[in-house]
Amino acid sequence: MLGNPQRTYLWVTVILEIVSKRPDLIAEELPQILKKIPPTIADACEAILSKTEDRERTEKILHIIIAAIRPLTLKELNVALAVKNNRAALGDLALLPEHRFRMALHNYCGLFVTIIGPNVSLIHQIAKEFLASRDTSQLACDAKSDCRTWGKTLELAKSHLILAEVCLSYLLFTGWEKDNLLIDNRERSGEQRVRWYAEYDFLECAAKSWATHIKQSGANENAAIMNLVLEVCHP
Repeated sequence: MLGNPQRTYLWVTVILEIVSKRPDLIAEELPQILKKIPPTIADACEAILSKTEDRERTEKILHIIIAAIRPLTLKELNVALAVKNNRAALGDLALLPEHRFRMALHNYCGLFVTIIGPNVSLIHQIAKEFLASRDTSQLACDAKSDCRTWGKTLELAKSHLILAEVCLSYLLFTGWEKDNLLIDNRERSGEQRVRWYAEYDFLECAAKSWATHIKQSGANENAAIMNLVLEVCHP
């Protein structure tokens, strides 16, 4: 272990997980167990994510976490994953109870995603560097291929596009009218906005960040996205 030049918190976490699953482990068996540990950080990342049974769902979770301007709270991520582009009502969001959502995150992402206090994030900055690529030419898999690895498979522009769509779709839900959120009133008090943000878990994130995500996605000429923008800006 000490001789591994790539040891980091993430790599050590993988080691501890392996060891924790062997409560009957004795000292004599430890050298043999350590031989099975991924030798590099990239191998450790692959080992964690390869366990998921739903790659599509796991990818969406990771896209949203990577694109978020700030760490999302557990409640915000729960809402973001429940949002569908179907003009649903706010009351129709199928949210998981917190304890089940925590379990679901662990089942999909394992140690790759961590929850500290109310916030959800990747376990380490190096996890983002492992997953994300700013250049489509560097992607390990194209959209048509059946990708079986994880390194450099998430395009940052796509991550921002996914979160932009989630934010806009959320703002287009029906049900805001009861609180007059759709009325253009520039003199709303800060206290009123704070109350709304407290009541609607994803509202602050959606309202404040959708434009940034569109810019980062490079989707300014995407007709579908621009139609959503027009609907949000001119309800």
